[in-house]
Amino acid sequence: MNYNKAKNEKKVILSVVALAAISLSASAQVSVGAGYLNDATKSVYKVSNTSTENSWCSNGFYVQGMYSLSIAKGFGLDAGVKFSYLHGEQSGDVNLGSLHLANATSKTNETYLAVPVFANYKYKINRDFSVFAFAGPTFSLGLTSKTDVTATVLGQNKTTNYDNYAKDDDGDASDYKRGNIFLGGGLGVDLKNTFRISLGYDFGLLNRTSADNTTRTQNQFYVGVAFLF
Repeated sequence: MNYNKAKNEKKVILSVVALAAISLSASAQVSVGAGYLNDATKSVYKVSNTSTENSWCSNGFYVQGMYSLSIAKGFGLDAGVKFSYLHGEQSGDVNLGSLHLANATSKTNETYLAVPVFANYKYKINRDFSVFAFAGPTFSLGLTSKTDVTATVLGQNKTTNYDNYAKDDDGDASDYKRGNIFLGGGLGVDLKNTFRISLGYDFGLLNRTSADNTTRTQNQFYVGVAFLF
């Protein structure tokens, strides 16, 4: 008797779990996409009452996978993983953490891994066309960052390679921080529930350097396409 009761309870639990899984699957969607990425970085170095400000842009691309879950009519949550590559060049005064070089040129290549978490709202225009808006944080981690700097030393051009995350000669950690948190949002359209076009802008919230008298912030613009599954 007790055995049959336990068996029936087990069936009920499994049925509930199965129905929940089916419901989540029906309201969930996976997308895989790629696009163009523009990063605007500003570095400000202050000594006494004097400040030196440098701004530059890096260009690159990103690829990402997103998982979207519908939680109410029109409203949903997105979470995913994003890999990005950026290439940037500077000329004039170049700041590398606590190192400040005048009349130099630099080329920097960086890679990042990020986790975006968005809330979204989608409005269906018709059967084949929807528009949506999204907003939320993106948690970013720098994977690699290397810079080639060319400067004039004693009348000759000299190129030096830097690993921006490497420890210095004294074994101290790099001034350049790997982590950042962005907050932003964007707009997009879905076509036939198969193809997506979107763009967005993120504001960097953290100072990327621990160097004395220096702040380094970055904002990002992106536009891309994705396939929906």
